[in-house]
Amino acid sequence: MKDEITEHAPLERVDWTREATLEGTHDLEDQLRASEERFQTAFYASPMAMAITTLAEGRYVDVNEAFERQMGYGRTELIGRTTLELNVWPSPGIRAAMITRLQREMTLRDQNTQFRTKSGRLITTLYTVALISLAGQPCVLAAIEDITAQKQAEDALRASESKFRWLAETTLCGIFMYRRDGTFCYFNPQVEAFTGYSSQELRSKTVWDLIHPDSKDLVRTRAEARWRGEAVPARYQFKLVTKDGQARWVDFTATPTVFEGEPAILGTAFDITASKRQEQEAKEHTAFLRALIANSPFGILVGGMDHRVRFCNPAFERIFLYSEDEVVGKEPDELVGGPEDADAAEYSRRVKNGQTVHATALRCRKDGSKVNVDFHAMPLIVGDAFVGCVAIYQDITERVESEAKLGALRDRLTRVQDDERARIARELHDDLGQRLALLTIQLSELLQASQDVAPSLAEQLETSRKLSEEICVEANLLSHRLHPSRLAHIGLTNALSRLCDEFVQQGSLGIDFHHDEIPELPSEVTTCLYRVAQEAIRNAEKHSGSRQVRVELAARSDSISLCVSDSGLGFAATAADCSTGLGLVSMAERMRSVGGALSVQSEVNRGTRIEASVPLSPQAQANSKTFTMGGRSGITST
Repeated sequence: MKDEITEHAPLERVDWTREATLEGTHDLEDQLRASEERFQTAFYASPMAMAITTLAEGRYVDVNEAFERQMGYGRTELIGRTTLELNVWPSPGIRAAMITRLQREMTLRDQNTQFRTKSGRLITTLYTVALISLAGQPCVLAAIEDITAQKQAEDALRASESKFRWLAETTLCGIFMYRRDGTFCYFNPQVEAFTGYSSQELRSKTVWDLIHPDSKDLVRTRAEARWRGEAVPARYQFKLVTKDGQARWVDFTATPTVFEGEPAILGTAFDITASKRQEQEAKEHTAFLRALIANSPFGILVGGMDHRVRFCNPAFERIFLYSEDEVVGKEPDELVGGPEDADAAEYSRRVKNGQTVHATALRCRKDGSKVNVDFHAMPLIVGDAFVGCVAIYQDITERVESEAKLGALRDRLTRVQDDERARIARELHDDLGQRLALLTIQLSELLQASQDVAPSLAEQLETSRKLSEEICVEANLLSHRLHPSRLAHIGLTNALSRLCDEFVQQGSLGIDFHHDEIPELPSEVTTCLYRVAQEAIRNAEKHSGSRQVRVELAARSDSISLCVSDSGLGFAATAADCSTGLGLVSMAERMRSVGGALSVQSEVNRGTRIEASVPLSPQAQANSKTFTMGGRSGITST
């Protein structure tokens, strides 16, 4: 090498033979020259990056092409300049530490460090350095391998292994590997949690020791087929047996793999014991519901989101004479509602809007006949969404017919009762009343004849005459109460007015009677309202404790309303249900018989209000429009 090497004189190639100090014989010179030529050839042709720098300053003396490619510098940019000038080392201290160690050991092999390339990128290298002498000057020969990619791959692998281990150690899924004989290669903590065995206990067992007897044949058969390379389901469910003898269900997936150079099975298992129990409970509940629905005496329809039938039970088939195949996919309204039934469409609309409907209605069978049903229609709501509906039908045809017969019987009984009252009233008025009047006349005549003959007898006859008059008046009054024959002659309003007068005259009860002009009403309606008023006033007199009662008779556009109210003791609703009296029942039955309704409102110490309402016929409604508000009668006790 040239003696003139300086900081500013880069060399093209070092002439190794000229720079050598040759001593000895000519043969030694030849051997040395050959050796140096071989070194030059190896140095320049090496695929590994190589460089020679001065020991003291780190000035580049020579580099090969692999070093130029690795560092990104051209040869002329390197020769004669120092590593510190080019900022090759991450820090000067790293080179200083390396030089100190090199001077002590002469050679350093397979060292890891980073170098900065021309672009500024740090590369990770594995390098070997040796201390040499060129022209008497100590230099450093370095062979440098770029292992950046390898290092990154190793780091990525370590990171991946770390992530896998972290995932495997923390997941709720049991992960394990085993050999063909069932011995474990690996298992995570969740396998210990599944089985109840410790890590040390599992290492002494095989997979087959953990399989429940009920599942062992299935698992072994599939495992052997998998080892033979046959196509078997990778995922299935079976039972494990834990350390304490409990059975636990797992959802298992098996994947063939290689571990430490030998075949193995990678298994993942989820504990599905809870879901299996829930599934079993759901099956039991489903079986119970199916049995309940199938054997229910009520007809049941289940509809989907589109309101079309998805299912019906045998009772529905019996009630409406359809088979299940004939109703599935159909609109319930089309099946049993009938085209003229507007109520059915309204019920369906309400159910689709999330409302529950309960009603009684007349529905059509398949053969066109009618059936009376009591039904409940309920929406099925999941979250806030309508997902279907359920309708439950009860055939009440017999009940309706029985109620109709009972109503007719009650009407007949009421008519018979009224007829009997009328007969008794006539007997009292025409027979007993007349005889009592005759008796009174006879007693008066005897009284006159005895006044001079037997004064003491005259006093007794006077007492008897007065008693006879009182009995006559009472009989006449009783006759009117039993059968208000004057209704036909004086009308409902006047009859009620006189009724109020009678109650006032008999006791200490004051009655305010308010009324409108009332149109002509059928005799049965007039009688009914009169009887209701009579019973309501009598109840107020006996039970309310109030000294004042209000009676209102009003004509509305479509009905006649009678209201009797007081501010007395009142009663609780439950007390009315438990009462043995027939007053309220009798009033309600009378109103029902003429198509009317009775409303009773009462609270303890807040009085009672009884309101009877009878709808008017179209003709009566037309007549009622011509009437104006009528008078008011103020009837009070004296």
